[in-house]
Amino acid sequence: MTSGFTTTSVHALALDSQTPTTLYAGTGGVFKSTDGGTSWSPANTGLPNTSIFTLAIDPTTSTTLYAGMRSGVFKSVDGGGSG
Repeated sequence: MTSGFTTTSVHALALDSQTPTTLYAGTGGVFKSTDGGTSWSPANTGLPNTSIFTLAIDPTTSTTLYAGMRSGVFKSVDGGGSG
């Protein structure tokens, strides 16, 4: 796992229904796995450094990810590459 990501701090998970090996985890940021959860990398460019409480993937455009936090909802149209 990537440094800074622990299983005890995950607040939200999202699974890409079009590519089931792609997962997102909401912690103190957003992390992304493209290998079914074996490895993770940060995918929170542009987001404030705060806890993510909910994640949602657009069912028709799986590269569109929504992250909910206390300060609002953020949208990425490139699979978490930008906020």
